[in-house]
Amino acid sequence: MAVVEAAGGRRGVAAGERRKAKAKEAAVGAMARALFYPTLLYNVVRSKVQAEFRWWDEVDQFILLGAVPFRRDVPRLQKLGVYGVITLNEPFETLVPSSMYQASC
Repeated sequence: MAVVEAAGGRRGVAAGERRKAKAKEAAVGAMARALFYPTLLYNVVRSKVQAEFRWWDEVDQFILLGAVPFRRDVPRLQKLGVYGVITLNEPFETLVPSSMYQASC
């Protein structure tokens, strides 16, 4: 068996196919933006109703893993020793700028 890497990944792809791929990417991005706030609201309500659904959990002494923090969460997170957040979210999904965590250090 041989492993072959594609050079550049898009070589030999017709212009029409590239346009279709870009249009699909734009549609997926628009849907993600449209669905973000309804799903965020659903999860906020769910975290209030279901006791076992927590917004974040302590993985170890120095790591909390959870959902996107809100501005009102920043003082509590600071009391827990959080001074920054690593996020895998899209920029529009980040509700709190990193500077807020360091504002009262």
